[in-house]
Amino acid sequence: MSAVAVSLPQAPRTWALRPVTDSDVETMARLFCKSRNKSVPGRDLGDYYDWDRDMAPGGKLRARFEKLLKEDRGRIVMEQREHEELSLGFAAMRPASAETGGKAELTYLFVDPEQQGRGLGSALIKWVLDEARADARAVPDKTARCTVACFARNPAGIRAYTRGGFVQPPPGSELMHPEVNEPYVILEWVEKVDVCQEAS
Repeated sequence: MSAVAVSLPQAPRTWALRPVTDSDVETMARLFCKSRNKSVPGRDLGDYYDWDRDMAPGGKLRARFEKLLKEDRGRIVMEQREHEELSLGFAAMRPASAETGGKAELTYLFVDPEQQGRGLGSALIKWVLDEARADARAVPDKTARCTVACFARNPAGIRAYTRGGFVQPPPGSELMHPEVNEPYVILEWVEKVDVCQEAS
């Protein structure tokens, strides 16, 4: 008797992306700290910030995300659960400009470690690359480019980016992160935009 493939119905998606707002500064900071602390196996990166001090007005952690709201585009993942709405992750991208060498930058992508494996990171990467594609239609060579920095000892992060289409640099390309003294690499994604296909 031959085996019969059975396709099981997928559970409906219970989360959605929305633009970040001024009210998300503290939420993004908490997700950033919680996720980054777990991003390098065997190392706790949580000692760099003191929450009460650095989230106070003028504090460096608050300033980091206030700057994001001014300079970047961002999306946050929200999920409705009974009587509360939960924030599960967020991403931000800086559009291509002369200052970035004509490349967009994926500046932040952090998902709550307890929510990983649900496709949230992939959805955020897709949003960033869709933004880069849309922007590329206005440039002469119609080529979308995007870079992202990732800790070299964060294999899960590097896998997520390469699955999304980013390419790892050659060995020996590591740089040193000035805040936490941890090596990182810059991955790049390049795609020619088909204007005719987009218009059809």
